[in-house]
Amino acid sequence: MLQQLYGTIIVPPAVPQELEVGKLQGVDVPEINSIEWIQIRPVASATLIPAVIDLGQGEAEVLALG
Repeated sequence: MLQQLYGTIIVPPAVPQELEVGKLQGVDVPEINSIEWIQIRPVASATLIPAVIDLGQGEAEVLALG
C-alpha cells in the first residue's frame, strides 16, 4: 500500500538494522534492501534525531528524516 500511495519511501539505516535484529530472533520481516521502491538514506545530522526515550532508534531517525 505504501508504494501505491507514495511511489517511493525513504527510511534511515536504523530501520533495516532493527529489522535484521528481528530476523535473527526468528521474526518474519521483509528484506527492505532488496525492495526497489524503498530508499535507505542517512539522517543529515545527528542533532536532528529527537531525544525521545520511549522510541527506538529507527523511529527516532524516521522523525529526523521527516
